[in-house]
Amino acid sequence: MPIDSAAARALNEQANDTVTAAREAGKTSIPIQTATLEQAHALYTQALAHDPTNAEIYYNRSGVSDLLGWHAQAKIDLDLAIKHAPEDMKGVLSKNRPRNAQQDAAIYHAKQASSTGRGH
Repeated sequence: MPIDSAAARALNEQANDTVTAAREAGKTSIPIQTATLEQAHALYTQALAHDPTNAEIYYNRSGVSDLLGWHAQAKIDLDLAIKHAPEDMKGVLSKNRPRNAQQDAAIYHAKQASSTGRGH
């Protein structure tokens, strides 16, 4: 499948909106929050099918995977985000949004690899 950045961006935005809805649902219903996060994960996966080199989408999916308790998948996605944009991780991750400790560690390692010229 050829890269379709526009479709990937649209699905990424839809997934981001779904994550926002999941956060709201979590205030009243954990099962609804979980189902909504799983829906967001599926949307990020669809987005990556359109653009498998988009580091921001891998990063976003890693956050959802972590919230779902899928920590191994979260790490894989963080590694892929770093792989696809090691020199641009600061730009990719600079939006003001909450991160977890695992994501912060991945950012730190990406910056270290970038500053030393070593790949991940």
